[in-house]
Amino acid sequence: MALNTAFAQDGIFLYVPKSTVLEKPIQIINILLSDEALLTQPRNLFVLEENSQTKVVVCDHTLSPQNFLTNSATEVFAGKGSNFEYVRMQNEHNGSYHISNIYIHQEATSVVNTNTITLHGGVVRNNINVALVGEGAENHIYGLSLVDKTQHVDNYSFVDHAVPNCVSNELLKM
Repeated sequence: MALNTAFAQDGIFLYVPKSTVLEKPIQIINILLSDEALLTQPRNLFVLEENSQTKVVVCDHTLSPQNFLTNSATEVFAGKGSNFEYVRMQNEHNGSYHISNIYIHQEATSVVNTNTITLHGGVVRNNINVALVGEGAENHIYGLSLVDKTQHVDNYSFVDHAVPNCVSNELLKM
C-alpha cells in the first residue's frame, strides 16, 4: 500500500451523492499492452453517501506477452444505508503479477458485496480488508479462481466487526 500511495499513476474517483441510485453498472477496463515490462499502480476511490447505490465492474487484461506487475489499491466508503457491489475480473497471462488491495469502510445498515473472479493470471494476490463501523452493516465476500499449471492465486480477507449487530459472509472457490 505504501508503494501504491507513493507512486499511484492513475485511477478512478467515483462520488455518489446522498439518495442517488445509479441504475447501470460502471465498468472500468484496465488493459496492459506494452513492448516493455511495466509496473502499474492504479488507485481508486469510491464514496457512497447515505442511501446511495451503485455497482462497479473492474476488468483487468493483458494483451502483450511482456512481464507486468500491477499493484492496485481501491478504497470504498459506504455511507449509512448505502448499497455497493464491486466485481473484479482478472484475465491476465502467466507472465503477469497482480496485487489487488481493497479497503472497505461501512457505516450503519450499509451493504457491500465484493466478487473477485480470477480467470487467468501468473501470480495473483487479492487482499480484502473490511471495517464494519456502523451497526447493521452487512458485508459479503465472494470469489472464484480458475487456475492451471504454474498459476498461483492467493486470496486474503480481514473483516473487522468494530461494532455489534453486523453480518459478514465469505465464499471463495478455487
